[in-house]
Amino acid sequence: MHYDSRPATLFHSQRVGELMVQVVKEALDQSTCHDRSKTESPEVEVFDDFTPKLKTRTYGSDLQGLPRRHGRRSEASLGK
Repeated sequence: MHYDSRPATLFHSQRVGELMVQVVKEALDQSTCHDRSKTESPEVEVFDDFTPKLKTRTYGSDLQGLPRRHGRRSEASLGK
C-alpha cells in the first residue's frame, strides 16, 4: 500500500496559516490599543513633556540631564 502524504501536509499547511492569521490579528489589535493609549492620561502628559526634550537627543545617546519625572527612568534602564 502506498502512503500519500499530500492530504496531511495540506491540512497542516492550512492549520499553520490559520494560526499565523490569528497571531497577526492579535499583533495588529495590540498595536492599535498600544498607540491609542499614548493619547490618553497619564501617558499623553508624559509624551507632551518628554517628546520635545528627546527630539534634541540622538538615538542611543546618554539620558543624563533629563529630569527624572514620572518615575520612568531607573538605574537599570541606564545600564548601571
